[in-house]
Amino acid sequence: MSNQELIELRENINEIDKKLIDLIKERMDTSVKIGKYKSENNLSILNNNREKEVIENLKKYNDKKLDNKFIERVWLQIMGYSKIIQNQCY
Repeated sequence: MSNQELIELRENINEIDKKLIDLIKERMDTSVKIGKYKSENNLSILNNNREKEVIENLKKYNDKKLDNKFIERVWLQIMGYSKIIQNQCY
């Protein structure tokens, strides 16, 4: 691999990272809407069954190129932040 190829790969990673951030922001915007609904309908922020369902669906979607434990850890962090922003809706 040449130095130029390495630079191009790193630029590609940078673009992927930006897309990931955009998708996470979109997810959080949706979480705010869900939080508002929960607040208006006096529903609990915490829904353990939903969290398990999300993680299990992602594990099923995974083509085994990613470790399922990695997926679980990442999504627990994402969902944890979602709960924080949903709590701000109350």
